[in-house]
Amino acid sequence: FPSPARDQYRLFLDISQVLYDGGLTRQRKALEKLQAEAEKQQVGVSLYQLRGMVNQVFFTVLFFQEQERILLLVDTLLRQRLVVAESSVLNGVMSLSGLKSLQVELLKLEQEKATVFYQILSGRALLGELLDTDPGLIGELVPPEVPPVLPEGMNRPEIEWFGLKQQVLSESALLLRTQRSPRLNAFAQAGYGRPGLNMLSEEFETYALVGARISWKVFDWNQNRRGRQILTVQSGRLQLQEEAFMEQIRLNVIGHHATISKLNDLLEKDRKIIRLRQEITGSASSMLDEGTITATEYLLELNAEKQSRIEEKIHQVQLAREVAGLKLEQGEH
Repeated sequence: FPSPARDQYRLFLDISQVLYDGGLTRQRKALEKLQAEAEKQQVGVSLYQLRGMVNQVFFTVLFFQEQERILLLVDTLLRQRLVVAESSVLNGVMSLSGLKSLQVELLKLEQEKATVFYQILSGRALLGELLDTDPGLIGELVPPEVPPVLPEGMNRPEIEWFGLKQQVLSESALLLRTQRSPRLNAFAQAGYGRPGLNMLSEEFETYALVGARISWKVFDWNQNRRGRQILTVQSGRLQLQEEAFMEQIRLNVIGHHATISKLNDLLEKDRKIIRLRQEITGSASSMLDEGTITATEYLLELNAEKQSRIEEKIHQVQLAREVAGLKLEQGEH
């Protein structure tokens, strides 16, 4: 029998085309699209959580801003009293110690104003960092209006993210099933070499091959099945996380509603207290002018009125913050 040459030479072009893959390519594209949407929604969830930090800093700065306004009002009243007190000392109606008490109180007020000023300054710097803007460009903060009707419903971005993650797991399970399907490929090969199609020939020849190939992975030692079982466990875990998240949101919403009702009641009483305090302070001011009470007694009433005003502003800011927190919990933009 003739023996083939011991050296072989071949130059060829090989082309292969998938004719049928059981939907594997389509399934991979669908999975990649869902994964991209889930990652995009995850970014939205992170940005939404940043809103909570912005709200916290915003209302902190707003509280100090409102407190500064009250201190400025008290400062004006106290300076007016000092002018009258200086005249009263000259006329012998008020003692010098009473005048000094008013001056000491004014210095304490200056300290409070300085503390509040730097609190506002640092808060604006933090707010500018969160908003990625120059703190100097942040104008005066305006308290948000409290709507007469509280928001309802639920539109949190996490809900859509949970849904997309479940779809990703479902598509991944379908992809694993599709990988077990048979595949049909067509192929063509054209070349030039020695030997050609005749393995016993010692001449250089051109050749061409055309055909089809079918492949089917019948047995994979249960690797595909275990992969689908893992995806089922992950889906169940994700569902439990979603249920826990929604339950926490419902509890937070109930807490916000209860706090809003309480603050509305407190604000109604704050307004009555301030009216009474104003009357008491006005009477104390007249009695101080007449010399029937000391400056210390007047300052006690003035500070009580100031504290009442501050408590009202605290409750107003807290109410606006609770409403904003309720909107944030429910996903209202």
